[in-house]
Amino acid sequence: MYQVIFIISIFDGLMIQIVTSISRIIPDPDHIWHEAGWQVKHFEGLQETPAAMGFTPCLYNTVPHLVTQGSRGISSFYLFHQSGPAIVALLHCSEQEKGSWISPSKAPFGGVESSPDCPKEALTFLISCTEALIISRGGYRFTIKAPPLFYLAANQTSAGLYSSCGYFMHQQHVNHCIPVTTADFESGILPQEKRRIKKCRKAGFRSALCNDLPPQDIYNFLKAFRLQRGYTLSLSDSELTHLMKTFPERFLIFGVMDQNKIIALTIVVTANRQVVYNFLAADLPEYRSFSPVVMLTECLYRYCQKENFKYLDLGISLDHNGHFKPSLARFKKNIGGQEGEKVSYVKFLS
Repeated sequence: MYQVIFIISIFDGLMIQIVTSISRIIPDPDHIWHEAGWQVKHFEGLQETPAAMGFTPCLYNTVPHLVTQGSRGISSFYLFHQSGPAIVALLHCSEQEKGSWISPSKAPFGGVESSPDCPKEALTFLISCTEALIISRGGYRFTIKAPPLFYLAANQTSAGLYSSCGYFMHQQHVNHCIPVTTADFESGILPQEKRRIKKCRKAGFRSALCNDLPPQDIYNFLKAFRLQRGYTLSLSDSELTHLMKTFPERFLIFGVMDQNKIIALTIVVTANRQVVYNFLAADLPEYRSFSPVVMLTECLYRYCQKENFKYLDLGISLDHNGHFKPSLARFKKNIGGQEGEKVSYVKFLS
């Protein structure tokens, strides 16, 4: 929200100068709760962050990304301590169906995110305030899609935080990530995967950052691959274009080329300071015998090393029906992925 102030100055009775001053006005919170030196403020449909952040949140929990999720229907809860003005924890959610609420609205994961030194009792207070608002709106169910543990601050082991607040596991998916070390990529993969990289190199393939590719070409490549595999894309071409233009430094394109022909590509997201998420990958079926995705993953790993990321998130392994796909999980393990969990929690409110 902005306020425009017009100041009229008269110099010697001859000249009128109009000076326009634009100052930012933070909207008032819709609700405020207090407890033991902590304060939770609730806002609806934010278009900008209401205060300074005391930590750097994951991309999906920033207001600019919330806007791409349809922020006008999103309720945002921010935790403050009386000792300072900065936000120390947050939680965003929205009503998915009548009475059923979810965090996040439209992102890989949501839930509570906080500064590393925020105590558990304060996070519990933040959750209880969120539940109170949901109940006041007639909500009876709250689902939280938590991130894999390597995204979280040390105090936020999801199972401990959410179970202590009365939540139980609703869905549990196998998630793989590659820890990024000083060792080269090939040191952590199986011999057959090393042979596939060698085969790609022998064929003259090269891998690189490809951010100059037109978004429509990227979308068409991904869509053709997923249709051939029986999958659908989770976003439209306009949504993908908007994300790439809004976050050009966070949504990156990597590809494998046979001369000037793209044979494999992926969109990755620099989700936070530690993690690069391999969001959407695809390759041409006629090059399947080369398995260029292995060379592509090596390129991502090297990028993570160069930019000092700690984890390359390979995501969960599901088929086109949303069921666990063992062959995909096995492939991720073969290329160095370590198995973990991605859990959704649910609570029935009363």
